[in-house]
Amino acid sequence: MVLSRVHARTSPTATSVQQERHAMHDIAVSAPASFVAASLPVVESARLMSGSREIVIQHAGQSYRLRVTRANKLILTK
Repeated sequence: MVLSRVHARTSPTATSVQQERHAMHDIAVSAPASFVAASLPVVESARLMSGSREIVIQHAGQSYRLRVTRANKLILTK
């Protein structure tokens, strides 16, 4: 288990905010994959993309573009 690196502080500083972000990342990374998979619905990207390199997702009246890059990464933009 990863221990948090966050320290008590009276006012945030750039260093303390950065330490807090690292601690939150450490906690997220330490969660077992089986717990994450069991607690969230999983949608395969291939099924979502339906053979396209780019799709539009409608959410709360807004349009978002989800695209697959040449490096096979997903990018979501508004």
